[in-house]
Amino acid sequence: MKTLIIFFSMGGRTRQVAQTIATELHNDEVQIEELKYGGKKARSLVNEQDAVRRGDLSHFTFNPAILNLAPYDRILFGTPTYGGLPSPVFEGFLENCKNAAGKEWLLFGTCRLSQGRTFNRMREIIEQKGGRIITQQMFKGFFKINPNKVKAFGQSFNK
Repeated sequence: MKTLIIFFSMGGRTRQVAQTIATELHNDEVQIEELKYGGKKARSLVNEQDAVRRGDLSHFTFNPAILNLAPYDRILFGTPTYGGLPSPVFEGFLENCKNAAGKEWLLFGTCRLSQGRTFNRMREIIEQKGGRIITQQMFKGFFKINPNKVKAFGQSFNK
């Protein structure tokens, strides 16, 4: 099975989760890709979030080949929680990607306190594109996320 792990991380917690999940997937051919923000400061993303949600990823660096999801059987998407919703990068990515229909989607997120409507919003967007949500997992932690929970999540896909 060919799996694509896509994630966005500002502070590094979501990056750590994505990398840990990738190391635990033993039965898959795994490709991991980060959507990196190139703005001067994290606050800049707040000012650009509406444009990013509409698909303007011009301030992000990433492998443009991942916008075509045809080669992948399943997609894991990871995002931090922003005000109880997924980061605007998630919506911007989905605005630009092709061939999401029929794909299996596994969602993961990070938050400090509350996940809010993060997964509900992600589900709405993915289902509009014809994708199927297989599972979702929020990793909570104010400063640190329990690595054993992340490993268990990744290992669960090896069955």
